[in-house]
Parts: sequence; C-alpha cells; structure tokens
Amino acid sequence: MQVFTALFSSESTDLSAQLNAQLINALYDYQPSVKDMQPLQAWLIVMQNAYINMQRLDYQLCYTHFPRLFSTCLSCLLSPHDMVIQVASETMKVVLMKCVSPHVESVVLAAGGSLKGKSSVLEKVFKLIESGLKYRYHAAWCQVLGTIQVAFEVMGKSCYDVIIPQSLVSLCNLHDTPNFPFIPQLEAAVGAAVETMGPRVVLAAIPLELENEEVQIQFPRAWLLPVLKRHIRNTELQFFTATLLPLAARLRNRAATLIDGDKKLEAKVYDTLQSQIWDLLPSFCRNPVDLTQSFKNIARILGTALTERPELRKTVCHALCLLVESSQGNADCQAELSRFSKNFLPILFNIHTSESTSPNSSVLECIGSYLSITDQQVY
Repeated sequence: MQVFTALFSSESTDLSAQLNAQLINALYDYQPSVKDMQPLQAWLIVMQNAYINMQRLDYQLCYTHFPRLFSTCLSCLLSPHDMVIQVASETMKVVLMKCVSPHVESVVLAAGGSLKGKSSVLEKVFKLIESGLKYRYHAAWCQVLGTIQVAFEVMGKSCYDVIIPQSLVSLCNLHDTPNFPFIPQLEAAVGAAVETMGPRVVLAAIPLELENEEVQIQFPRAWLLPVLKRHIRNTELQFFTATLLPLAARLRNRAATLIDGDKKLEAKVYDTLQSQIWDLLPSFCRNPVDLTQSFKNIARILGTALTERPELRKTVCHALCLLVESSQGNADCQAELSRFSKNFLPILFNIHTSESTSPNSSVLECIGSYLSITDQQVY
C-alpha cells in the first residue's frame, strides 16, 4: 500500500488517467474486510489519494467513478472498528472537497443549469451519503452527519433542487427523535445548508411552522431559529422584510391577544418567538446580496422600531452597523445607506440624548458608524 500511496501522491507524468483508473478498479478487487482494521484503513487512504490524482489528470473520467467509492465507504461504516468508520467518513469528505467541489458548477452548467430529473452522478453520490442516516448505520451517525454537512457545503449552492429538500426533512425528523444523541452535529449540517443555499430555500423545505389555529406552547421547529441566526449571511435582505417580519408581527399580535385573554404563559411563548425572529435581522445584514434594491423597503420599519420599541434598539443598531460595514468598498451600497442618513441620524441622536442617564452604547456606536458614510451636507 505504501507503493501505491507514493505513486498516487507523486503527480508523476508517467501515470496516465487511464492507468490511474485501471489501478483503482484493480484495487477494488483487493479491498480488505470491514473487520480488518489496519489493512482497511490503509486501503481507504490509498483510494482517497488515487481519486485525488485521477481528478487532477482527467476529471470527467474520475467523475464516473464517484458512486462506487461512496458506496464502498458506506459499507465501511458497518465496521465494528471506530477507526475504520472515522477513516471512511474522512475519505468521503476529502473526496467531496478536493475532487467534487472544484467542478460542481461546471457539471451543473453542462447539464443546462439544473440536474433535476437527470439522474446525475452527483445526485447518486448525495443519496448514497444520505442513506447513511438509515438505522443500520446508527453507530456511525455522528460521522454521517459530518459528511452530510460537507456535502451541503460543496453541492448545496448548485444542486439544491435535486438533493436538498428531502434530506432536510429527514434531518428535521431525526431532530424530533427523543434523546437523539447528535443534535450539535445535525444542527451544524442544517446550518451548512443555510449558509450555502440561504434561508429562503431551507425554509421552503422545512417551514418554521410557528402559526397554527390552536394556541400552543410547544413548537417542534423553533430550534431552527438559533440555527438560522448563527448561519445566515450573504443572503437576501428582502426575504427578511417580506416574509419574516410579517410573521413576527402576527406572532406579536397573537401575544397581545393572549395577554388580553389572561393567558400569560402562552403570550410569553409567542412574544419570545417574535423576538427571536427580530434577532435574525443582524444576520441578514451580513453582506446582503440585494442591499441596493431592498434597503428602501425596510428603512422606514427600522426607524419605527428604533422610535417605538426600545427592546429592539440594540438589535436594529447592530444591524445598521453591519450594513455600513458590509458596504465598505461598494460605492452603490454606501450611497443607498447614506440616502437615509437624514432619517436615521435624528432618531438616533434623540434616543441618545433621552438616555443621557444610562446611555445605550449600541446607539452611540451606530451613530458613529452611520456618520462615517454620511455626506457632510446632511450635518
């Protein structure tokens, strides 16, 4: 195995892509048993290097060999040895990052911009990885979730229409399983989907389900809110304005109705949910992709929140600071934000002076941040 490792790692010009592929096929005939810990670990590392080298020589040829490797790695997850499971999952992750990632977009473009309905190799690969969530692989679920996370990172942006929706539903169902032991790993995988595809796509597959006709205090998918908060970035600010803000308003109204009906516990739950939705605002302001088009739609709402809802001031000020920071180096974005200086600065100064006995540092920081992009003629 050391000879093969050296051969595939040397980038030798004497090894052609066709010979590389022939050696891979021959190595499958000598795959050790899942019970043979050390030989199987060494074999998996050799195969990992062989695929990396083949994609360097001829990606198209390497591409056709992916399903067999991932199927083999999946069978290794049934090994009684933890180290074999670890190496098998690491092999899948490395191949995803080093062999699949550099070519995903070109593969999708070559297929006409979508892999939907085309039974592509990438779809087969993802379904093989996802099948690791079946109960027979439960001893390896921690590693499977880590591999799914990498698959989302690598393929999510380009292939979400064929691989993502059902997989997210499966992950949600697992999250609802009593005493599921790998919640952090599962939420990290969902977070990777949020980062690569954005909240619009993820929430279309797994809605928050915060609104029901009957009043309730248990919301099985409320766990998505902190996951969204941690992972949203580089996405559409308009989605927050058009979809999540109205949801927060409806939840707040329902909380007020419940207070009037002397249902204080239920009201507190709904009020907490609407507050958690507002807490997503700063995440949406981390490098939004549509700032110049969408900021005008939320500016008045933010001004009203600053004036009328003291509990939201820290959140809104943080969001505005992030928008200013995100606009650095982009004249169009800065100009759009600066256009509203005459609206925001008076509000912020009024808040600051009215809180002179206990000044809000976030308001002062926001004033300084906004002044940095404001035309001097405004003040």
